[in-house]
Amino acid sequence: MAFFRKSKNKAAENTPVEEKPEIQNEDTVNEEENNSSNEPLNYGLNERVAKAIDNIIPVISNGDLNLIPSVYKAEVLSESVHDADLDDILVLAEYTNDFMQKDEKHDKGFAATFLNVLAAGIAAKIKSADKLYTIYSNLLRKPYPLISVGFSLIFFDENNAEEWARSYTEAHESEVYVKALNGEEEIKNYFMELAALGIANIGVEPTKSKIIINHKPIYGFEFETVADSNVQFLSLRFIQLDKSKIFHDSAKRAHGELLSAIIASKFICPGKTINGNFVAASLQRGDVSFISLFTDKRELAATMAENPSAKEFLEQSELRELSFAEMEKFLMAPQISALTINISGMGFTIKRDIYENLYKAIKANPGKKVAIQVE
Repeated sequence: MAFFRKSKNKAAENTPVEEKPEIQNEDTVNEEENNSSNEPLNYGLNERVAKAIDNIIPVISNGDLNLIPSVYKAEVLSESVHDADLDDILVLAEYTNDFMQKDEKHDKGFAATFLNVLAAGIAAKIKSADKLYTIYSNLLRKPYPLISVGFSLIFFDENNAEEWARSYTEAHESEVYVKALNGEEEIKNYFMELAALGIANIGVEPTKSKIIINHKPIYGFEFETVADSNVQFLSLRFIQLDKSKIFHDSAKRAHGELLSAIIASKFICPGKTINGNFVAASLQRGDVSFISLFTDKRELAATMAENPSAKEFLEQSELRELSFAEMEKFLMAPQISALTINISGMGFTIKRDIYENLYKAIKANPGKKVAIQVE
């Protein structure tokens, strides 16, 4: 049997309570305890959780979230979540997630659906916000993903964002800074950039919440990417790790993951057709000749926008989609000493000795997915 409690009477909260004299009689004390309190029972729920439930769901169960459908239709619940404060949604989302973790049967119950309703409520808050704050890397001037799990961060409160950035910089020797996103256009462009980098998830108000949601449904970007977008995200992660001594071992793993992703991907390659055969274009910088590839058209456009000479060169080039394996015949030319990926954007350079070893690994494992480990 479910035990339900009513929400607090909002009008009664502002009603003065008459002071009562100290009661000495034990029977009278018991009577007062049983009859005078209008406070709802919380059935062992954390006070913050109980208040959040009170604010979002006027009638709740004894903590079994799977009983909610017996009281509310889904559309009524969605509307209630949509109108709720963000803090209450975050608190209840964490409680719901913990609730599901305690028992496998909850994964198949309404709790999982309710968590999706709460995530949709968070997404609606993000999309309708006039101003948001996020964290960027000082090194790369790109959205900063947390190292271990690869998600970016969103804050509604600037002070919380500044506190997070300051604490992270002090602890990790990797400087980050707060960037304000003003208005719908900047917020939308930020999520487009995340999509291009292959960062699918965001942590919401991490100074007070552990909630992570997938941002893709918010705007529904279908970003045109030739390569596996992990190439961009992994290059971001590796470069940041590599610059920080504290993450040296992690940087080796990230480097290996990046090289494995490169092997499995296709890229946009500038060049021209000579006598019916496509030839990749080589670039010169000082005494170094290299071939430059791009993971997607956004990175190609970024290079053209930032470098006038590169724009002229790329506008005159023929563009082909080629796999890393197909690039071997161009990269092995004796004058080529390096390969760059996204030269003006999420730039990453592979020197000749490294890509020679990558081709050896491909040939040693024909038809198989090659995973690279960096010693």
